[in-house]
Amino acid sequence: MSTFFDNQESDLINEFLTEYWEEFEKFSANNGFDDDLLKQISMELEGHRNHYE
Repeated sequence: MSTFFDNQESDLINEFLTEYWEEFEKFSANNGFDDDLLKQISMELEGHRNHYE
């Protein structure tokens, strides 16, 4: 059974990952990152996000 603190922690982690990804997308667009690499990183982050939900 999850508690209020577990849910709050999950929300904070989810918010952090979302903000981190948005900043990383901006950085990668300015530095010519490969689209395949971005897709792979996106899938990794989504997996972590799902783990904490």
